[in-house]
Amino acid sequence: MNPDNGLSALPSDPLSESLSTKPTLKGGEINDPIAVGLAFTSASSLTDFTPQPFAGDPYTGASSTISESLPIVQVQVAPNDLISLGMPATSLPQPSSRTASLSTDPVTSQPPDIGVAPVVPSPAPETVTGEIAFIDSSLPNYQSLVAGVRPGVTVVILEGDRDGIAQITKVLKSAENVSAIHLISPGDAGVLNLGVTQLTVDSLDVYGASLRRWASALTPDADILLYGSNVGAGAVGTEFMQKFSQLTTADIAASTNPTGSANLGGDWDLEKTVLEVNSGDIAAKGAFQPSLTSTYSGVFTAT
Repeated sequence: MNPDNGLSALPSDPLSESLSTKPTLKGGEINDPIAVGLAFTSASSLTDFTPQPFAGDPYTGASSTISESLPIVQVQVAPNDLISLGMPATSLPQPSSRTASLSTDPVTSQPPDIGVAPVVPSPAPETVTGEIAFIDSSLPNYQSLVAGVRPGVTVVILEGDRDGIAQITKVLKSAENVSAIHLISPGDAGVLNLGVTQLTVDSLDVYGASLRRWASALTPDADILLYGSNVGAGAVGTEFMQKFSQLTTADIAASTNPTGSANLGGDWDLEKTVLEVNSGDIAAKGAFQPSLTSTYSGVFTAT
């Protein structure tokens, strides 16, 4: 027994006895038996090869008795296997910084195998139908607005630092049979903010091509509801709504006063409608549940 490492250096050592009974084995430098396993490849031409028992340091002693020109084959041994062989847990190798920093596999919630990237399935493509609520993230406490949308309405959050028209157009490109679009964002008389985009009577022409594309995703009697404060107010508000309706072929409803908390002078009614394409009333209901409209503390006013 070697006093330095507790491994036997005598010929009676099981590893030495096993090697001595296999004279056709060949091998190379012995590596750390704790961190990795050791195997020898067979070679029938080396029939007179006889490994020598370990003497001295088992990590280097055998390397002087085995030809250095022979190949090395290393077999990875799992820590659990080492424990089953009687190796004390305190002697097991610790995870390297590389393995310690690996994140868990998002699919199985288990650490991925070293060198094997976790496979994350791509989400299945979905076609949006029915009603869609586009909520601008620049609105006060927009998260509560998202949570307060009534069931059955698909919610899309518009990033406040990007072109809102482009974001909406991208969603509607893969949508069909959309009966209502709820545009929930800041506004003012004849003005609607969507992300960094500000729609006015004049800029509607700039975005005309995109707004016309929306029509392909809409049902013939679709409605577009504009929740921005005061968007439909006055003559400029009416002109804005009429032009919006012409470009999208949808019926338009908009607010003529602040939208939001009653404590700030607001309400949740869209008082003005423009029915350029179809006759009748706006069929779509408001996007929010009563629990939201009774507790929300902000208004949708452009600053």
